Amino acid sequence: MLFPNVTIEQLRAAEQPQILTTLFNRLSALTKKQLIVFLVRVLDIDVETYELTELTESKDGPNGQVTRLYVTTDAMGTRLRSLRIDWTYYLNGPVDAIDLVTLDPDEKEISRRTIRHRPGPGNPLSLTAVTEITAP
Repeated sequence: MLFPNVTIEQLRAAEQPQILTTLFNRLSALTKKQLIVFLVRVLDIDVETYELTELTESKDGPNGQVTRLYVTTDAMGTRLRSLRIDWTYYLNGPVDAIDLVTLDPDEKEISRRTIRHRPGPGNPLSLTAVTEITAP
């Protein structure tokens, strides 16, 4: 409990700076995990369903390859899964393939979806095939 042995009447009677000082002193003694748990409760965040996805890696290769890594974490910062998107290009510029790779928390591949493009007359980016491969 953040304010043990303090009644609501005592809080109402206190001045704002007094409450803030006490609150700051109590919060300063908490660990990072305790602070997160406290804030999750105060902000009423559902820890079971809270997820944050962020772009954590962005690479542009020398031959036009592009890689983006999006990592999804829970409220405690534990990695839940990742999505890596790899683009490869033909030498003349258009997209050759886009790979969507889902990774588990240990960065092992769970599934891969490949979208292939083939330049055609009048349509340099005609979609020709979509394949999905699921790893065991």
